[in-house]
Amino acid sequence: MADTKISALTAASAALGTQEIPVNEGGVSKKLTVAQIASYGATSMPAGPATNQRVFRTDLGLEFYWDGTRWLSTTLYELALGAGENLAIMANLVRAISTDLALYLVDAFVTWYVATTNNGTHYWTFQFYSTAGSNTDSNRGSAISTAAGSPNVYTSSTIVIGVALTTASIKVGVQNLNATGAGNLYWYPMIRYRKIAT
Repeated sequence: MADTKISALTAASAALGTQEIPVNEGGVSKKLTVAQIASYGATSMPAGPATNQRVFRTDLGLEFYWDGTRWLSTTLYELALGAGENLAIMANLVRAISTDLALYLVDAFVTWYVATTNNGTHYWTFQFYSTAGSNTDSNRGSAISTAAGSPNVYTSSTIVIGVALTTASIKVGVQNLNATGAGNLYWYPMIRYRKIAT
């Protein structure tokens, strides 16, 4: 039997969830059950998932993987929050977010340029946040500062956020603040996120 080709085996009379099927995973022979394969395309998430297990939700048209805590979309989305150019005073950039699924904020980054004056005393900071339906803002991740950067040079700064939002969150944004005397600011912030399935 060990030398019999799969094509030469007798056909099963019906597909049962406990039946095992051979697969090749990175050159190593392993097995899957019919139930595991059936759950790959589903309208709900399976119970007791293994880390990195994937499921395609046919009702959502999205693929998700289990990160050990939650089901996250395999697609990493980017949300540009707009741009601010030649600013001398504080400003907010805000974008509405979809509330059909909760979001997991992965990270955020800002490409920035400060004209003329930027140093450890005169600099800008950027704080990302989310807003719930009750109009309550919550800071997300630590603030980004231009203090260590040079003036008159485009620089990109990134922070890890790693926060799951609920569907009550209606927008995300970023606020800048001039620590007095910094040069005019040009900034282009973005947040990256994954969708959460339940």
